[in-house]
Amino acid sequence: MAATTFPPQPRALPAWRVVLEMIRFRPLLWLVDLLAIIILRVAWQLLPGLTMKAFFDMLSGQAAAGVNIWTILALIAGMYVIRALGEYGFYFADVPLFAEGCTLLRKNLLRHILRRPGASALPESPGEAVSRFREDVVEIPAFVLWFNDAVSGLGIAIFTVVLMLRVSVSMTLLALLPVVAVGFIANAASNRIERYRRASRQAAGKVTGFIGEFFGAAQAVKVANAERNVIAHFRRINDERRNLSLREALFDRVLDSLFENTTNLGTGFILILGAEAMRGGMFTVGDFVLFVSLLGSISGLTTFAGRFTARYKQLDVSVERMSRLMEGAPRRALVELSPIDLNGPLPAVTYPARSAQDVLERLEVHDH
Repeated sequence: MAATTFPPQPRALPAWRVVLEMIRFRPLLWLVDLLAIIILRVAWQLLPGLTMKAFFDMLSGQAAAGVNIWTILALIAGMYVIRALGEYGFYFADVPLFAEGCTLLRKNLLRHILRRPGASALPESPGEAVSRFREDVVEIPAFVLWFNDAVSGLGIAIFTVVLMLRVSVSMTLLALLPVVAVGFIANAASNRIERYRRASRQAAGKVTGFIGEFFGAAQAVKVANAERNVIAHFRRINDERRNLSLREALFDRVLDSLFENTTNLGTGFILILGAEAMRGGMFTVGDFVLFVSLLGSISGLTTFAGRFTARYKQLDVSVERMSRLMEGAPRRALVELSPIDLNGPLPAVTYPARSAQDVLERLEVHDH
């Protein structure tokens, strides 16, 4: 008998293409979410610094003409109004965007599995499949929300740097050095991030698959009096999963610590230099307060940039794992757009009409 050959598995879509397809799925919600995050970043990161600069300049007599206590109060009131609008838009779009994205991906995965022949429904164990439906799926919609944070953060960072350059060019360039350092750290750790994520997800799939197999063969285990051996094996694979998950979590925390401490050290040096510049008359009190406020914003964005890079490597692993579960499907099958019925009445279920010709009366097999 000739060996059965299967067509080569097409490569999975790049992670960035998957993210763009998810944005195309709900463009209006994505846009509302992006605008809401921009509003929140402006209200949380830019307006407080500008308000404090105006206040301290007013106290020191160096404020621009027309700036008084009523101007400051108006800025504070406007800041809170803008923040409330941003929070409303964020919650209006964020939850539906995440929930509908997860539903679409699970629908596409399940649709392709049900189309496969019954003898080869899954290329992986059932436990691995459950792990991809449960854990890998959520990575993509979550990263779309992170992408909005990155886009808004980049715009805020550019505007922040422009404001800081107007205060001091040399100190601004020094403030950007942690950004370069974080970039080097994230790039050096990228391969290890991917390896740890892949190993932890595979271990989780083993545990889930074993639980399903155990409940399906409970009677056989009892007949063979193999309870102790089964429990011992279950403990071994759980220990393996715990060790790999702890290793991944520890590495993530170490990276977070490196990102935060790198930016905090840079912040400390710049604050010392800023204090000296203020004593020398190069800064007004308001300029110094504004610089400190904006520096905190830059530090937070630098840390976020490092985490964003690490999250993208983990996303790449999840996309590859889900594409493997859809073996034989077109490359875009994972993100194929279709209606998601999460609102309104449920669609009617139609059943095909049966006739007498559909009844199986005789099955004949020849030459096999």
